[in-house]
Amino acid sequence: MAGTAMIVQPPPLEYAIPRATGNGKTAFAVLASPEVQAFLAQPLAKAIQKIAHVPGMGSPALRAPNARVEDFSDPNLPALAEGMVRAIEELHGIGLTACQVGINVAVFAVDLGACVEIGRRRGGDSVCKKLTLDGRSLLRGASPGVALFFNPTMRCGGREVRAEEGCLSIPSPTDPGKSLEVKLWRPSDATLSYQDLAGAWHVLDADGWPARCLQHEYDHVQGRLITDRDPRWRDRIFPLPGEGELASSEPDRR
Repeated sequence: MAGTAMIVQPPPLEYAIPRATGNGKTAFAVLASPEVQAFLAQPLAKAIQKIAHVPGMGSPALRAPNARVEDFSDPNLPALAEGMVRAIEELHGIGLTACQVGINVAVFAVDLGACVEIGRRRGGDSVCKKLTLDGRSLLRGASPGVALFFNPTMRCGGREVRAEEGCLSIPSPTDPGKSLEVKLWRPSDATLSYQDLAGAWHVLDADGWPARCLQHEYDHVQGRLITDRDPRWRDRIFPLPGEGELASSEPDRR
């Protein structure tokens, strides 16, 4: 289960800004829609329960463009943020993107402390040796906990490492009660530029398991799924709009 490394030094991989802005909608319009308003108006416990039933492979939200947040005074943002953070805690997960609950806004949440601990248990290339926020190490002192990342952009580099990943949105074909796990190659290091809930910009640098988790969630913002990155699964999952274009950018490393 631990990640393994190849002696390869690929060039840094630049990720682009999200492809579009919510099918022409602003994040304010997305959050103001009746469906999202109904979701946010529920008692928190019910909201968490709904988040737990994340859309499966057939959900258009997983492939739809995610709108950038331009207005951080939007009163709906704190409710969305609180629901996502509480959902991760209740589900004992480590990451969740808004599109996984049918809300196409460019934001995801990651439990950085849990990622560090998982990397320590897995060992090898999964161990986190670097986790800095605006140049300050998060590996000293209290666990960093769950963080929210709005309007993220990402740059990756370092060695390529391989490890198993699961996704709440893709059930296992042999056991629908569990998530599908796929072994994927990813760069060992990730640098994420993002805005916090107040709209302030930050830079997070990570390696090990936190870097992998950040890349996984950022893929969701881009409309990618883990099956797009593995040709053995890419051919077995029914095609969705834009999937061919996304899949073609990842080399086959069987």
